[in-house]
Amino acid sequence: MSKFAALALATERASRCLLKHPVTKRPLVDGEGRQAYVDVLSLDSAKVHAADLEIGRNRIEIGKLSIEDLNEEVPARLAAATTGWFLVGLDGAVIDVPFTADNARDLYSEPALNWIREAVLAHARDRGNFVPASSAG
Repeated sequence: MSKFAALALATERASRCLLKHPVTKRPLVDGEGRQAYVDVLSLDSAKVHAADLEIGRNRIEIGKLSIEDLNEEVPARLAAATTGWFLVGLDGAVIDVPFTADNARDLYSEPALNWIREAVLAHARDRGNFVPASSAG
């Protein structure tokens, strides 16, 4: 156990990032009123840390990075952090794409979907989303 254990946050539980329409900011819901969401781990989680190490190894092996390589790092980190989802189109239709790490990477890689990437990244960065309210102290 670390001598700094009393400072450690519990970051291994997922938190639900509720998606809002990128223009109206209203909850993005389907015809039954179910709100779209992405379940995500904190960027401090062990799973994301492992992804960061893999990204670092790839940087070392490649030696020279391209802008395309760097552009894929955020989707890779977010794919590692994502644990599930319920997705709804801007028109309210359910998007029946199963959650997989590859599908998550695809979701976060599409430029037209940057609004989702930004929302999930902001949620994953906010440590307060991952600790029980009673621990926020």
